[in-house]
Order: sequence, then structure tokens, then C-alpha cells
Amino acid sequence: MASVGDFRDVKHRTIFHELLESSTLPSEDKTIDRLWQEAQLLLAAGTVTTATAISSALVYLLLDPDRLKVLLRELEIAIPDISKPAREADLKQLPYLVSTTNH
Repeated sequence: MASVGDFRDVKHRTIFHELLESSTLPSEDKTIDRLWQEAQLLLAAGTVTTATAISSALVYLLLDPDRLKVLLRELEIAIPDISKPAREADLKQLPYLVSTTNH
């Protein structure tokens, strides 16, 4: 992007449109460099929190073999053929999987 104006000609609005059009942000917070910093922060925040949640769930399951067995059994029943992935709607019906991934 050569200038902030390059952001205006897009098919859909993003958080950056809101930042650029904000009347409360000073102009130094609307520069290309500043927007790039915000993009990096948003990307890192989304990635790190997801990775932390998945890692935490796996650690707790590995520390509790009985619960891990319950989850694995539920998945084995729901997905008997691993070459045919389950649909998201079907996975949402698995109580143990849902309780493990929603916390």
C-alpha cells in the first residue's frame, strides 16, 4: 500500500475502515505504519489465544487419561472412517468434544 487512500477501494469494510474514519483517533494513529502494527497485533492475538487454548486442552487431557479415553472413544464412534472427515454439524453434537473445546 502506497497510501492510506489505497484502503478505500475495497469490496468489503474492515476494522481498518473504522480506524481510518474515526474522529477520535489522531492522524498519527492512521498512518500506514500504525495500521500495519495494528494488523500484526490482531493477527498475533488471534493466533496466540487459539494456540494457547488448544495446548491447554491437550495438556489437561494428557494429564487425565480417563477423560482422554472418553473423548477418543466419542470421536472413534463419530468418525469410524478417518478418511471421511465428519461434518461440523455432526461434531457439534458430540457432548464431550464440545465441552472440551468450548472451555
